[in-house]
Amino acid sequence: MAEIRTTSDLLKAPRENHEWKEAVRLELFGDRLQRLPDLVSENSRQIAAIGEKADRAIELLAALTERMDRVERRLQRVESRLERVEGRLGRMERRDLEREILAQPRAFVRRKDMTAVRAVSSDERYDISARLPEEEENEPDLLDVILEGTTPDGERAYVAVEASITADRHDIERSHARALLLTKATEAKVLPLVICEEEPEPGIIALAQHHHVALGQKQRGISVKASPVDPTA
Repeated sequence: MAEIRTTSDLLKAPRENHEWKEAVRLELFGDRLQRLPDLVSENSRQIAAIGEKADRAIELLAALTERMDRVERRLQRVESRLERVEGRLGRMERRDLEREILAQPRAFVRRKDMTAVRAVSSDERYDISARLPEEEENEPDLLDVILEGTTPDGERAYVAVEASITADRHDIERSHARALLLTKATEAKVLPLVICEEEPEPGIIALAQHHHVALGQKQRGISVKASPVDPTA
């Protein structure tokens, strides 16, 4: 038996003697070394199980994403239908407002501005539009309502009416532009007027004042007073 005097001798002995080597291993690691293959196998099984769960989670997530996409497409279709319904309701409400103006024009024009107020008929509107150049003749006829009456000075005058549930910039600008064409065709005074159902926003009121367009709200009268358009301005 070799004499062990140094660390090198201690390390050399197990290398040269297999039994010593196994004895040292058992002494240092005990049964953990023997269980290592089982532990590796168990870890491999756990990793595989985690992988399967991850795959199932990915499949579930993909299925959920697909369902969400279908729900989103359905919601988009519902929103599109609602927009069409709202558009139809808005047009119906606008036509109702137009009919009310046609039926009671006196209620939308101040008596001190104009008397004997009446709605211009379709035939009269056609005759008025026909007096304009071809590129302009359609514009006055696109007005929602044209009213006619007599000013305090005894002159004939018209009102270019745009009816809208919620007055906006386009209503103000259209009423003003078409009033200019109407005064060009009739050679008479024309008052631009926008009638709305809902209370106009401050910005719209300011815009109406800037364009000298009368702005009125149904059942509440005129909120912005204006004078007839001046085609030379």
